[in-house]
Amino acid sequence: MFGIFKAAWSWCLRENIPSIVIATPPWSKHVYDFMFFDDLGIRGHFSHDFAGGSLHVTMRLPVASAGQIWRAGKNPLCEQFLDVTHPGLILA
Repeated sequence: MFGIFKAAWSWCLRENIPSIVIATPPWSKHVYDFMFFDDLGIRGHFSHDFAGGSLHVTMRLPVASAGQIWRAGKNPLCEQFLDVTHPGLILA
């Protein structure tokens, strides 16, 4: 999951995409909380028809400022995202 997210975030950064927006069930929200995604609140809650009508929460991460947010919050994966080159990921 880390490699997929790093590749997606890097691509969004390169393409000047302003935000990554995801919808997740509440039981997995902690994964995105860990990466400092913002919960869009009640306006972003919806029942997901393809998941049996289960509640989903919409969350957003501003792409350009994510590195600053991660460093300021001392996210333990910050160095891996920002400072380490991963030979298995082609980010050009």
